[in-house]
Amino acid sequence: MKYVRCTTITLVILFVTIMGEVEAQPMIGADIAVKAKYIWRGVPFNTEPVLWPDVWISWYGATLTGWASIDLTDIKQESMEFTDIAIIADYTHSFGQISTSIGYLHYIYPGYAGAFPTTGEFYAALGAGFGPISAAFTGYYDLMEVNGLYVSPSISASYAFDYASPAITVSAGYAEGKHNNYYFGIDKAGFTDITTTLSATIAPPGGLGNFLSIGVDINYAKIIDSELAAQFPDNDGNFWWGIGLNLFYSFGGE
Repeated sequence: MKYVRCTTITLVILFVTIMGEVEAQPMIGADIAVKAKYIWRGVPFNTEPVLWPDVWISWYGATLTGWASIDLTDIKQESMEFTDIAIIADYTHSFGQISTSIGYLHYIYPGYAGAFPTTGEFYAALGAGFGPISAAFTGYYDLMEVNGLYVSPSISASYAFDYASPAITVSAGYAEGKHNNYYFGIDKAGFTDITTTLSATIAPPGGLGNFLSIGVDINYAKIIDSELAAQFPDNDGNFWWGIGLNLFYSFGGE
């Protein structure tokens, strides 16, 4: 149970760290989104529509989230069945224009007939914002099944209007050989994917915007390395869209 001990240590560190914050109000929320496809790091996990619900609680910069993917068709098994479940523990702190995050993701795959056993990743991220432009660098290390590293630099441009906040984000992925051997069957380090996302968060006018928002996105992802892409011969890039509803409540009334 090595990963259980590592997770416990991480959560203890997060708890000790967040107590250094002076002011914070707990928030709870729930989201539900429909995605036309489920693309993960360039890999098509499901090329048909899926439903993504999640619930979360956030306090003192720490957030605990439970997320799932539900198959809306029978491409994996019977429709309306859970295929993926993730438990995410995150702590994020900002120092002026600099933001840092650390966390753990625990993945469970009930809908893949044992093809993907339960696994987990630790991650750390460093970001910086300069007006409407922000950049980030995130590293993930799978310590259970893969024992491999995946890193992702990204850059975003976002704008805030009265009731809508559009953004465009471009991210790339680079992984070491163990990671690519697990997901692509090729023990080779290299760039894995590039993803472009055009998104917008829409807040209804009036007081409703204090509790509710709508999210929409259009995405394109492509596996960069030709050898890795050859493992998915029918996957010459993927376009997909998403639309979701976000509900949230701050106990501080914000």
